[in-house]
Amino acid sequence: MMRCVKQTLALRKEYGAIRHGGANVLHEDRQNGVVAFERVAEGEARIVCVINAGRKLWQSGEYGVWVGGGVFEQLFCSQASQPPPAPLPDW
Repeated sequence: MMRCVKQTLALRKEYGAIRHGGANVLHEDRQNGVVAFERVAEGEARIVCVINAGRKLWQSGEYGVWVGGGVFEQLFCSQASQPPPAPLPDW
């Protein structure tokens, strides 16, 4: 759990749009407990967050979220057995 917290804090530090700027809801599925939103700030990379707060574990391709197009890279997934490496803050 602590590693997940450290990784998300490192992402927050690296991407300015997570810290400031606007937020827009892109997708809301109350029945399945899934929400997607974007964080945008001028001069910063657009960040799209998809949160599964439901009880179902979605596998690749089973659930889709329209986020307005673009090329995306997964930065963090709490369901991944091995999360992608993110720089850890020095505490």
